Amino acid sequence: MDTKLLGEELKQLGYTFFSGVPCSFLKNLINYAINECDYVAAANEGDAVAIASGAYVGGKKSVVLMQNSGLTNAVSPLTSLNYPFRIPLLGFVSLRGEPGIPDEPQHELMGQITTQMLDLMDVEWQYLSKDLEEAKKQLIQADEHIARNRPFFFVVKKGTFDKVQLRNQQTSIHLNQIRQHAHADHQMPTRYEALAAINSMKDGNTIQLATTGKTGRELYEIEDADNNLYMVGSMGCIGSLGLGLALSQPSKDIFVIDGDGSLLMRMGSLATNGYYQPVNMVHILLDNNAH
Repeated sequence: MDTKLLGEELKQLGYTFFSGVPCSFLKNLINYAINECDYVAAANEGDAVAIASGAYVGGKKSVVLMQNSGLTNAVSPLTSLNYPFRIPLLGFVSLRGEPGIPDEPQHELMGQITTQMLDLMDVEWQYLSKDLEEAKKQLIQADEHIARNRPFFFVVKKGTFDKVQLRNQQTSIHLNQIRQHAHADHQMPTRYEALAAINSMKDGNTIQLATTGKTGRELYEIEDADNNLYMVGSMGCIGSLGLGLALSQPSKDIFVIDGDGSLLMRMGSLATNGYYQPVNMVHILLDNNAH
């Protein structure tokens, strides 16, 4: 299939924000997304789902790209973020280990159960056609499904996309602008006190995202404001959700309030956030020494 023409069809339908993890089956679609759209390279597939979800919350129709071996990494946000919050994403997941097609042994089981996993997660899916005209019809069907606030995934078989040459990319290098050394005699505030102080600094342009658990509950107790989001499930994904939201809403101030146990679960997201580092996002870690 002509990858560029499919990509243009995606753009016509409004899908301009992509996040994902590399896969040889999806390489050319990823190259197109990097060349022509907003693409965020995630540390893992769960982070990609959270980043794309944040972009959707910020008003951008979003696409997530992954190998089926990484679909297991995406189970947590798909079931505990996208499902309860009704955040729809368009997904492309490769079918490594397709039964009857030789592949590496680590893909054998996943190739057998990929579509079953999507069914179990209540994710509507289709095999993406290699015929462009048929694929365009499939995209329209998927878009109609997403309009009903449900994710839709295409399962992509080997050899679906033709070659797209990746353009030269400018490497982004950032240095810490401020360094401040703490001292042992500094008295640490309680989590509740810290949240109260953070909340007192917000204005009408601020969006506060609180991580799963007591952080979200205590912020709710302090002030249940319209600009607060209290994460449920998808442990460790709050920073990635914030990144997607910050990139899609550059005029808003995004404050991500994270916890130590949550961040430890997905520390790879720090590398992604540090690379893209939107100027309108602040990531605050509340370390209560519990983990």
